[in-house]
Amino acid sequence: MKADLKALVAVLVVCALGGVWMARSNPPQSASRLGLPEANFTIVLTELSSRSPVEIQRLAEEIELQTGTKPKIDNRRSLALEQCHNRDRRQWDADRILPLVPVPPDSLVIAVFGDSLYTGQIPQWRYCFGVRGERAAVLSPYNMGTDSTAPAVVQERFTKLTLRYILEMGYDLQRRDDPTSLLHRSVMGPADLDRMEFKI
Repeated sequence: MKADLKALVAVLVVCALGGVWMARSNPPQSASRLGLPEANFTIVLTELSSRSPVEIQRLAEEIELQTGTKPKIDNRRSLALEQCHNRDRRQWDADRILPLVPVPPDSLVIAVFGDSLYTGQIPQWRYCFGVRGERAAVLSPYNMGTDSTAPAVVQERFTKLTLRYILEMGYDLQRRDDPTSLLHRSVMGPADLDRMEFKI
């Protein structure tokens, strides 16, 4: 009986040591599909208008899946933006909206706008998808498709650009030459977003 007990204890000790060795040999995998380290900031998604076709909850879920960080959803539709509207262009100046977006401490803010944006810094461009600063970005899906574009396609394009800005602002990652990377240098139209894959 004692011999059997000693044998059982020996087996348990070996199993325990084996478990420790395996844990050291196989460190836990990142919860992020993009392989990112744990974030030391909060991602805040805020809607600046009700006209956007983007589904904020779906956007939040995809961001959490890709980055491992669950965003906080905030509503800022009452933000006064009239001064940012260009009546001649019938567009909104993203560069003027950006500094009006509140940024809580230790946060990155993705502000979702529903109408067409342009950048006052490069007025010859017909439109822009968005602009970003150090801790906040303003994006619009308005020019990411036409009336015949499937909503799921626009949602995916918008998600890719959102992740691009999060990677740049939150993780200080640099642009790349790979057109399939979320960090590809040039994004001039919807086709560039379609070539991107969910990878760094």
